[in-house]
Amino acid sequence: MAFRTVDEFLALTGEERPTPAEVRLVEAVRAGTGCVISETRPEAATHENTVRASLLRLLITGATQGCGTQDFGVWLEGGWVTGRLDLSFAKARGRTVLDACHFVEEPRLPEADLNELSLEGSHLPGLYAQGMRLRGSLFLRKVTATGTVDVNGAKIGRQMDCEGARLDGAGGEALNAQRLQVEQGLFWRDVTVTSGRVMLGSAQVGDLVDDGRWPEGTDMLILDGFTYDRIGGDKAPVTAAGRQAWLRAGSVWKGRFLPQPYTQLARVFRSMGHGGEARMVLYWREGLVAEQERRDILAAPVGAGGRVFGHLWRKVRAAFVGVGSRFLSFVAGYGYKPVRALRGLLGLWLLAWLLAYLVWVNGQFAPNSDVVLVSEDWQDLLARDCEKDPDLPLPAPCVANPAEAWSGDPLHGMDWESFSPWGYALDLVVPILDLGQTDAWAPSKDRGWWGFHLWWARWLFAGFGWLVTALGAAAVTGIMQRDRE
Repeated sequence: MAFRTVDEFLALTGEERPTPAEVRLVEAVRAGTGCVISETRPEAATHENTVRASLLRLLITGATQGCGTQDFGVWLEGGWVTGRLDLSFAKARGRTVLDACHFVEEPRLPEADLNELSLEGSHLPGLYAQGMRLRGSLFLRKVTATGTVDVNGAKIGRQMDCEGARLDGAGGEALNAQRLQVEQGLFWRDVTVTSGRVMLGSAQVGDLVDDGRWPEGTDMLILDGFTYDRIGGDKAPVTAAGRQAWLRAGSVWKGRFLPQPYTQLARVFRSMGHGGEARMVLYWREGLVAEQERRDILAAPVGAGGRVFGHLWRKVRAAFVGVGSRFLSFVAGYGYKPVRALRGLLGLWLLAWLLAYLVWVNGQFAPNSDVVLVSEDWQDLLARDCEKDPDLPLPAPCVANPAEAWSGDPLHGMDWESFSPWGYALDLVVPILDLGQTDAWAPSKDRGWWGFHLWWARWLFAGFGWLVTALGAAAVTGIMQRDRE
């Protein structure tokens, strides 16, 4: 069956003669109107609805004089398309609307140059359209695909609408949209993926209009390199929690974590004014990056010469990364939750206060100031009532507030720094404060269990205080807070 013009096609006889549907289609194209055979997709082929793909190609490309395709294009609804519609490297004239059609074979449109393509409500055994160029939109609304919809590298000037589509990749790829470019928006709402993965690696779209329903199985969604300018639509989740399952599914490939989807979402959240949601996404990302680093260390090969030592060193490094990550998360949320530093300081302060109070009430604090130790008041106090035996505790009132200890001499010790467990703890754990407590008082490591332990623990309190304060300050000032991309 060979024909080069519409007139040659219409002149065919015998079994090749045009069907009523084909005649109606030619008449509609000549008139510049749509050909509606049925408003619903046909369930079976009949003489009244069958259209050959070879005729469609001829009409779509406008390779016939007098068909009017230069102005209107082809509009067919409810047709049963037999044969393969092959528009490889072809250029369409006018729009191409093939809605509610049943395609017996997979349409092929690689490197095709089209103005607009609508396949709304159609049945497709797949769609091969790699490198296709569309000046307008691609409408795949309510499409039922039983094979891969492949738009890898396609360039779409307006939008790609997949709302209500049902995709079945037969265990392979339901949608291959790698390197896809959509100038306006990708509509992905009420889409059902019964089988196969959705690949959006390195795709670029303007608006992402979705409802949060995406494949969630292992390696069923690829988002690495997928970029979009904003998230739109009344059903689209615009919170970190609403996007968490989507991120988890799309950022792992063959067991390896890929951080780009988290970075991209944070960038979009920030540009939309959701700074808090952006920081939450980046906080998740840092934890997963550290976990991937730990797995990489454990999976790294070990040389034969130092196998035992190599395995041990690998475990030590992995443990160090894990502990460090958890510490940074707890203290400052990797720099994205600076308020956590206050929580850490509060915990240190309360613990230091408890120890300081126990040392104080057990009489195991002593003056630490040279001025006090050589003063007549202190010497007189030791001579009169305070124990000189280092194995016995100093009476708490003597060292806590000597002025109150001697009612007979109310001025005794009034010039000393009064002890406060709250102030001492705060002075100990917050290095930027100087309340004078640590300068004036010190736990005695020789007078009891509590004093001994606080004497050593104060170095830890001071060290952790410096660390927590520095991390908190860095997070607040932006030195560590990586809001950049």
